[in-house]
Amino acid sequence: IPDVIRQKPKRLVYLAGTNDFNEYNKRLPLAIATTIQETLAMIQKACPDCDIILCSLLPCDHTHIDMHTMNRGIRTNEMIQALNTLLSQLPYHYLDLFSLFYDGQVARRYYVDSLHVNEEGYALIAEKIKEALISY
Repeated sequence: IPDVIRQKPKRLVYLAGTNDFNEYNKRLPLAIATTIQETLAMIQKACPDCDIILCSLLPCDHTHIDMHTMNRGIRTNEMIQALNTLLSQLPYHYLDLFSLFYDGQVARRYYVDSLHVNEEGYALIAEKIKEALISY
């Protein structure tokens, strides 16, 4: 965070929280949202003119078995959506990326494994962020 603050950004796109859902942390959505809010509040206090775009977390695919789904029940789309709902209520521009990759099920074609998107997935994210930067 100090490195970000030193740059005195006018705009900041923030995407974080996915790795907080793991077997070691076992953090609940409210705790993760609180940490994100505290982090962004520090940045906003140091850079009051900074426009912050807060991105939702992406869904994960539990039909694909790999190291990211071995802890099923810790990182679920229901938990991710609960966190996204909390994030959407924070006082920042909220950018929904979750729905780009989920419509009742995960759009597998955009994933390299159960958690990480591929190049095509990143292109979708980049386009959505670009649109947000233009409109906010």
